[in-house]
Amino acid sequence: MATVKLTDAAIRKIIADAATGVRTELTDAATPGLKVRAAKNGRAAWSIKLRDYTGAQVRVTLGEYPYLGIADARRKAAVTRYQIQQEGKNPTAEKRAARQKVAGPAEMTLTGLLDEFTRVVKHDSQTWPAYYHRIEIVFTPLLNKPASSLTLADLQRRADSYPALGTASRAVAYLRPVLKWGAARDYVDFKTTLVSPPRPTIRRERFLTADELKSLVTVLRGEAGPVGKKAAYGHHRTALLMILYTATRLNEVCGATWAEFDLDPTDGSHPTWTIPASRIKDTRRASSKSGKKRASHVLPLPPQVLTFIKASRPETWRPGDLVFPNEAGGVLDNWDRVTKYLFNVTGTSGWTRHDLRRTAATMLGEMGTPPHVIESVLNHATIHSSLADTYNRSRYLTEVGEALQKWADWIDGVVGVRSGFRLPVP
Repeated sequence: MATVKLTDAAIRKIIADAATGVRTELTDAATPGLKVRAAKNGRAAWSIKLRDYTGAQVRVTLGEYPYLGIADARRKAAVTRYQIQQEGKNPTAEKRAARQKVAGPAEMTLTGLLDEFTRVVKHDSQTWPAYYHRIEIVFTPLLNKPASSLTLADLQRRADSYPALGTASRAVAYLRPVLKWGAARDYVDFKTTLVSPPRPTIRRERFLTADELKSLVTVLRGEAGPVGKKAAYGHHRTALLMILYTATRLNEVCGATWAEFDLDPTDGSHPTWTIPASRIKDTRRASSKSGKKRASHVLPLPPQVLTFIKASRPETWRPGDLVFPNEAGGVLDNWDRVTKYLFNVTGTSGWTRHDLRRTAATMLGEMGTPPHVIESVLNHATIHSSLADTYNRSRYLTEVGEALQKWADWIDGVVGVRSGFRLPVP
């Protein structure tokens, strides 16, 4: 798959090559993710491959060449990228829903059931698109099968045979509410709701020790680690520092734009990062979500965070630009590869990106930070008992700022303060 600046001559060539039986695809060097693929029947189709605002990878068909020319394809790719990454739309799912509406419930497939569940129940969920994508990956062979003919054995055998049992277990957990909803409407057999995870979901308890943090943070700051190596992947390292120092989630950090940061407030207030509600994982029970939107999450930023954030900001930037982009300007990806690489460079192992968030919460607890303040740092929906939450709506912004400052100072004490360090920008 070659990456070139597309021309009509180049496209006509791959169409001719495809006639010999070779399926050929070109990627446009001028437009990230834009591809044209030729088939042996002499037709060529445009598509764009990108990650949505949840981090899930999607591919959307744009049209057929030459009816959709190069310039029009680039414009349509830009519009589609904005719809998916900024507005949270899914053109592919919308087309499937439209086709299913015409077909009617009698011919509803598993995909149609998922789309109908999305439309009715999860239309405003921020996390559901990623769960939907996980279901699609695990249950691919069953997606086009009529929902009414699905059996418990079909689903269970597919889940049990999927190579990554942990992934399959999570997909089953996401699918079961869909099946229960569909069974109540006679779309699927009620027995399908009995599908079980191929292995129990193990609740992680891993957090990093002080020695592990010293090795990791040293490398993330751009210095040589315990094995004498400096790490590459500058934006990945800065994003991991952000997760660690602010106890935020991977998707919240990877989707951050410069517009969310007030790094130099003119009124003398504390520098902050405001994560909009649209990018916050909604952990509330379904009964608590009806008609109630989550509020934005405001985090006061310690000077240590300001140092590496400002060091990463390019000379020319726009408010809508990602703070931690990949080389193509999109959302950071290849996290598994980067994490394994960091294991080697830091001499640590066995941790995930989310374990950094757990480490921050655990250490704050060890420092004597009150539980309700830690819950506010983590931006959990409920930080008191359900009764207290009804009356006390405070999110303890001042205490959150003090806790994050204490945590940043503790990290400096463990790692060893290095005055004025600057993180290399890739």
